[in-house]
This record gives sequence, C-alpha cells and structure tokens, in this order.
Amino acid sequence: MRSVYYSLRHTGRPIAFVFDKRTSVSIARDATIDIPALFLLGPSAPHVVHRTLGGSRLFVTAEGTVRTTTESAARIGPGSLLNIQGEFSIGQSHLSGQARLYCRDAITIGDGCGIGWAVEILDNNGMQDVWIDGEKRPKTGPVEIGDDVWIGHHTTVSRGVTIGDGAVVASNSAVLDDVPPKTLVAGNPAEVVREDVHWER
Repeated sequence: MRSVYYSLRHTGRPIAFVFDKRTSVSIARDATIDIPALFLLGPSAPHVVHRTLGGSRLFVTAEGTVRTTTESAARIGPGSLLNIQGEFSIGQSHLSGQARLYCRDAITIGDGCGIGWAVEILDNNGMQDVWIDGEKRPKTGPVEIGDDVWIGHHTTVSRGVTIGDGAVVASNSAVLDDVPPKTLVAGNPAEVVREDVHWER
C-alpha cells in the first residue's frame, strides 16, 4: 500500500516503488518520480541484516528527480540515505547497505553495477565557496557511473567524477578524478593500478 500511495500521489499511476517497513520517506509534492519498473529501497534477506542496522531514509525536494532506466529491478540496501535535491538516475544495479547519496546536481548509475557496503557518492562539496590558487572551485559537479562498474566497500566518489564502463574501484578508496573504462583504481586518492580489467558477478 505504501508503494501504490506514493506512486499515485506523485505520478498518477501505480508503480513498484517498494520500501522496507523501517524506511523513512519524505517526497515533496512537486518532486519528479519516474520509475517504470521496480525500485527497492531497504528490503534485504533477513539473515543478512541485523535489526540494529536501522532503516533507510529517502528525502526528495521539489527540485529533485528519482528515475530508473531499466525494466528490471534497481536495488539499494538497508540502512541507506538518499538526499535528492537534483537528478538521480539508476539502471539495473545494486547498492549494498549503508549507502550514502547526496545529490544536488546529478548522479547517474548505469546497468549491471555492483556497489559495496557503506559507499558514499556525492556531487557536491557540502561547503560554501572554495578558492584554490586564486580560482573559485565549483560547489557541485555531476557524477556519472557507467555500466558494469564494481565499487568496493567504504569508498567515496566525489563531485564531477565519471567512472567508465567496466571499471573496478578497490575498497576504501577516494575517487577524486575520472576513472577510464576497464581500469582498476585504488587508494586515497584513487590511482590506476591495472588496465584492461574484466570482472564478473
């Protein structure tokens, strides 16, 4: 019933926007919700998630957009936080629990991505104006994660970054610059470790 209520309220049609019972949801009346298939936030196998992990939170402002680009399921695990003030788009991909997404501009996640626990993706610096060497740096910059990307747990992806198709980001990395397709990067800041990599689920 929650799924149908939110769908009809924001799109005028029933769609499969499914929340875990512990998920907190705040969607502005003028927000854009475009979900043609299944979007799951919070649900997980009970033997995987301890009850103390807590519920997920979804916050979408009037300027925010949540969109799926797949006819299959997009999944975000339990204990996650989505703060959407810009445009968030996701394909048939899976983000594990405790994900943190802060979107003021645009965050795009393609198809076939596997994103580990406690990954943070932000398209803004969360601060006021920043000047480096006399040059004003932008506060926001769109983040684009291509298809078939694997991001290890406890990684941060910063504003303005593009991660190419088939790339792999090692756990505990800080991605501050673009990652070429089919490249393995690691470290803080993340640097290229290997090229022409391939991975399978």
